[in-house]
Amino acid sequence: MDVKVGARSGRLMAPIVALVVAVGCQAATPAPATPTFAAPGSPTSAAPSPRTSPTPEGMTAEGAIRAVLAESALNGSMLFAAFPTSVGSQSCQIRGGGPYPGISVPGTCRTEVEVSGPNHVVRFVEFWDASRFHYASEPSSGELQHTWTFAVDVSGRVVVQPDSGNFPPQWVK
Repeated sequence: MDVKVGARSGRLMAPIVALVVAVGCQAATPAPATPTFAAPGSPTSAAPSPRTSPTPEGMTAEGAIRAVLAESALNGSMLFAAFPTSVGSQSCQIRGGGPYPGISVPGTCRTEVEVSGPNHVVRFVEFWDASRFHYASEPSSGELQHTWTFAVDVSGRVVVQPDSGNFPPQWVK
């Protein structure tokens, strides 16, 4: 099949071809290593060497937490900023939506990690008093909670798992 391109359309095609070639070259460039994330003042650890194959023993609980926090930060989310950066619980202010400046609900934020085969499962669990915040169809007293769950493989790749629990303050529009 012959395709004829006039001089005018040929001039228009040159920048398009250059753009396609540039995008193709970027797609062929290997992705950078998964970034490590550390909260200010917390220790950092080096990423696994690309020359050695990662093993389940090579990923630590703190490394899995850092991978989830880094992925969240790359996506522009500050959802987990109030959670401990290592396994444990702490008092926190759960920042929610709503009209400016948004709601703030006192609670407890807990970070959990468990090993599941070659993966680590990271959970961010928050608890709050229902009398301070509850969705219309939920109890107005007692303790409510919400859990976000992530699987982290030995290379640091993060896969979002289904979340569970009560309607969290962060989801208020």
